[in-house]
Amino acid sequence: MTQTITEQTGWIRDYPKMICQNWQDLSSVHEFSFDVDNPEFIEYFRCRTGVVWNDDLKWLATSDHAENHILHSDQLFYITCEMIPFGKDREEMVIHNRILKGKLQDCWELFVTVQNSSWKHKYVNLMEN
Repeated sequence: MTQTITEQTGWIRDYPKMICQNWQDLSSVHEFSFDVDNPEFIEYFRCRTGVVWNDDLKWLATSDHAENHILHSDQLFYITCEMIPFGKDREEMVIHNRILKGKLQDCWELFVTVQNSSWKHKYVNLMEN
């Protein structure tokens, strides 16, 4: 069984539905159980974080080769279509990818809690509006 964010990092939620905002804690999460193939979870993640999901993010979050690709691929470009130089920019991208995975795990823990609680009807109403 995957350890919780608290067990992995020591970070404690100030209130039950709080999302971790500390990038150091998020980037240090190393055990994951999130399900990016669950459309309800992906919508919950989008609503809670504002991150719009796509296939590239799915690959970055789930592939064992993502960090190696970020660091060594000659096919990595900015949105502006400029090549991302090797070095510091790429190392920062690895950290951002770790933060993304930490956010996914954090939201997954909350999502599972919502699915198993009476708060679910409030979340469903939020999604419908």
